[in-house]
Amino acid sequence: MGSQTCTQLLSKEDLVLLHCARTGDAGLHNINDALGSGLDWKYLTTNALYHGVAPLLYRSLERIDDVSLVPERVIAVLRERYYVTLARNMIHYDELGKALRMFADSGIDVIVLKGGALAETVYRDIGLRPFADVDIMVREDDLKRAKEVMAEIGYILDERISPEAHNEEFGCDLHYVINEGHVLEIHWHIARRTGNDRYTKIRIDELWERALPAKVTDVDTLVLSPEDLLLHLCIHLPRHRYNRLIWFCDIAEVVRQSDLDWDYLAETARRYRTMAYMYYGLRFTDDLLGCDVPAHVLEGLKPSRFERKMFESISRDLLPDKKNILQVGPMLKLFLIDRTMDRFRYLWEYLFPPVGVLARSYSVSGVKVYIYYIVHPFHLGVKSVRLLVTIANSKIRIIFGSGG
Repeated sequence: MGSQTCTQLLSKEDLVLLHCARTGDAGLHNINDALGSGLDWKYLTTNALYHGVAPLLYRSLERIDDVSLVPERVIAVLRERYYVTLARNMIHYDELGKALRMFADSGIDVIVLKGGALAETVYRDIGLRPFADVDIMVREDDLKRAKEVMAEIGYILDERISPEAHNEEFGCDLHYVINEGHVLEIHWHIARRTGNDRYTKIRIDELWERALPAKVTDVDTLVLSPEDLLLHLCIHLPRHRYNRLIWFCDIAEVVRQSDLDWDYLAETARRYRTMAYMYYGLRFTDDLLGCDVPAHVLEGLKPSRFERKMFESISRDLLPDKKNILQVGPMLKLFLIDRTMDRFRYLWEYLFPPVGVLARSYSVSGVKVYIYYIVHPFHLGVKSVRLLVTIANSKIRIIFGSGG
């Protein structure tokens, strides 16, 4: 494991989950003692289901030397989850295949992102990697035609989730739905144009230049290069508060299976101003799953000691407390921004957002909105103090809880 402190604080059930949450068999020899010592199987299966790794746990437990160590009811629950995932993903891929063929016929290049690419090209078993929707990326110049193609297929833009006007100005995704709620999201960038993401300087044209040909759903398409895939996965993590193990498994599998150009990855992170994103994504994955990220890479990406202290409990608390004791809210996302001047800009916009944002946040209109330029900073200050108290209490509990 990348961090002895992290694993020492975990229960034997959590350690079993970490050793089984992978496609290979390398960690299975570490779990035999735990399997024979009265595990809390309900806790283990519930945690696996929450973290999206129940199919991986099923595959691993079926491969252990002595299968009698695992109750049949547990295997039955995990087996069912594997086949449910497989069935759902087959539906996702059927719809994705139709869309990819239509885009190809229209001369639109597509990069398949996240779960849709990972399940087939990295996990190589679409039953192992659950995903709730399909994400694809097109060039911004192709966006108008891409939206027309979606309408031709029968997809409808869900304005409640992704209003077109808002997303084209501030976001980078359009949320389309078709029969029985199947969702396909069209992206034209991997980072949003709002919040802390807006201060990244990712050259999306370079990602297109490095994209690799692949077959997804038996259709010729493109996927991100391994280095750019890691970048995308690491940017995705704080957006969802680092709170599901499957996203760390994605990073670990890419690292284990790819011949990565680590120097290029580090240099790109500096140019794109994504060093903190990359550091925490790789560091937490190494802590949890031991994917052997080179020490010099982490050293080169490493933020200040104070900033690392603010984030350090994420990987430690991920499994015991699924909600994460450290909620990665807007104030903590300040530390994902590389440049000091950009941090001041972000903080100012956070404390004093545009009038329209305040009106939506507090459901007010007219001149009343301007009162909230006083209320809003005070409200955020109270939230920040509560967060700091929570973090401090967490550290005290860890110190005294592990002292004996």
